[in-house]
Amino acid sequence: MLGALAQVLAYLLFLALMGFLAAARDFEEDATEARARYEEGDYQAAADQWTEFLGDWRWLDPVRIRVVQRWRMAIALRGRAKALRGLDRSDEAIDDMGWALELLEGDEDHGWLAARIYTDRGTAHRIAGDQARALADLTASIDLDPDEYFPRYQRAKCWHLAGEHGRAVEEANAALALLLGEEDPANHPDHIRILDLRRAGHTELEQHALAAQDLSELMALEPTENRRLQRSESLRNAQDFEGALADLDVLVVEHETCRYRQERAGVLLMLDRHEEALQDAQRAVELDPSDFLSHGWLSLCKLEVGDPEGALESLDRCGAISTVDPGRTAFAELCRSIAERHSRADQTDLALRYLAVSIQVDATCAAYLTRGKLLEDLGQLDEAWADFRTARSIDPSDLGAQERLAALEAARE
Repeated sequence: MLGALAQVLAYLLFLALMGFLAAARDFEEDATEARARYEEGDYQAAADQWTEFLGDWRWLDPVRIRVVQRWRMAIALRGRAKALRGLDRSDEAIDDMGWALELLEGDEDHGWLAARIYTDRGTAHRIAGDQARALADLTASIDLDPDEYFPRYQRAKCWHLAGEHGRAVEEANAALALLLGEEDPANHPDHIRILDLRRAGHTELEQHALAAQDLSELMALEPTENRRLQRSESLRNAQDFEGALADLDVLVVEHETCRYRQERAGVLLMLDRHEEALQDAQRAVELDPSDFLSHGWLSLCKLEVGDPEGALESLDRCGAISTVDPGRTAFAELCRSIAERHSRADQTDLALRYLAVSIQVDATCAAYLTRGKLLEDLGQLDEAWADFRTARSIDPSDLGAQERLAALEAARE
């Protein structure tokens, strides 16, 4: 009797084992085919393949679900979620990933899989603009698998989008450290992406020398014309005018454009190489007579070489054709910087001229505040008061404008 019972149990165990192996074999076949469709870009076919597999198992009783194993179902759900994201059906994808994570709850052997699903869902939330949920999911992924670089890279993106640029840089550094520990990271596309993200963070933090270092690393990996231009801008903002000039020299020789001539004219001005700057500004006008910035640069260069009448003529031309332009603010800021330098050298007439140009091109609180301080030092208190008042009206939150205006009003009383 006991022997017969043992035979029955052994037979049942054999059937369960065969069922398990068949389910595993079917899963591998379905998974291989679905992944192939996904890699081909046929997201609908991939989603259908995963759905077919899930349809066979989703509503089965717990015993049969254990046969197929929950982690395999989680893999299928993750696969379908990736295909749904490819079809721009992110809400459905996020639902699938949520169910996959429920299936893996408490499964310590497959924590690596849960980490990747958290990363996928966090990335989907980030793209959808839900940075809070994205950060929560990416943090959960990092807690489960702290040695993966990708969730840290995605979390750096979230911090950057949230305006937390210091945290973004820290996270990018952590991601790079992990990535650089992998084999042949120089050829990894995310190496360049993370470096570029860190560069953006350093730029936002006005850490221009560090941004220039990032761009040097990027140039070593993948040199491009735009990166050389970005590095020249970062070096200029870091007051490394010689370094900026070296990059602009290359750009002018290899890809002469109106903009590159303008940029080099500005750097040459900062190096007090006025005649060379004038030549670049004149060439910029020749290359594009309709660009208002070319006439603006030419005006500044003429001022420096002692041609005030020519400077006014070019400035009038600049004002006549000026429109909203990405370079407008940068040009006005450079005018203000040059004015401050002339002011420190007690060249007040030149300083006031440059500030007038800066205000004409882009009337900012900083420009009016700078001119107001200079006028106050010259004893022109009424004019200074008017500039401080204008600065405050442009930016009521600016403490410098508030303090200067209050002090001057108190003195006038």
